[in-house]
Amino acid sequence: MQAGMKQTSSKPSASHVIACVPGGIPADERDAHLALLSRLLTDDVRERLATPDGYAFRFDSDMFDDIARYVSNERKCCPFLDFVIEVASDGGPLWLRLTGPSSTREFLDRGMPAIR
Repeated sequence: MQAGMKQTSSKPSASHVIACVPGGIPADERDAHLALLSRLLTDDVRERLATPDGYAFRFDSDMFDDIARYVSNERKCCPFLDFVIEVASDGGPLWLRLTGPSSTREFLDRGMPAIR
């Protein structure tokens, strides 16, 4: 770490509230966002793994734009989530990881049934 730079954690504190922000996604964009999520998790996902603090999803590499659009909106509605998009070299798979504080996976199971 360079001198003068502070080390910060991207993980929420244990007291961070696991809840959606009503209206985080503008009403006129919500239906398209939910349709994108549904398509990603039913038609486009190639593999899904439950992790201790969330989920990991594997997609084909050409799904990057759709995944980025999903993350761009979802972070407005679920600020407690950490999103990691991992893109492999040479056209390899793309992984999306959704993680967060304790109970995140259970929250996602209840709020996004298609996630399982």
